[in-house]
Amino acid sequence: MKNTPNEAECQKVTILIVEDQERVRLRLTLLVSESFPECDCYEARDGEEAVARASFHSPDIVLMDIGLPKMNGIEATRRIKEAVPKARVVIVTNHEAPEYEKAAVIAGASAYVCKERMNSELIPIIMKLLSQIQ
Repeated sequence: MKNTPNEAECQKVTILIVEDQERVRLRLTLLVSESFPECDCYEARDGEEAVARASFHSPDIVLMDIGLPKMNGIEATRRIKEAVPKARVVIVTNHEAPEYEKAAVIAGASAYVCKERMNSELIPIIMKLLSQIQ
């Protein structure tokens, strides 16, 4: 059985996916759109684009890679949280080092998920964060 929110829980929810690798970005978009079909989903390919799109769309959830061109995901998280304080940022990365997680939390991230576990951990984390803001 799929763990998905009902339509009422997903009304007016906006999710921004920030990932420079097209294959991973498409995988994240598919995972999110299957689990949250009524939500608006936007994409960004680098840190600067992420900040601009977040400022324009005011996302509820941002899925943020760390290793991005133009501006890394930690700095982009900090700037997004300044521009859109309500946004909940989930770092989705290959970096499992504690120093990256600490830097992400200091920048304002709400959660940290390793890409190798995103299929099992990401949707429950998003659902938990959405329940805190709705």
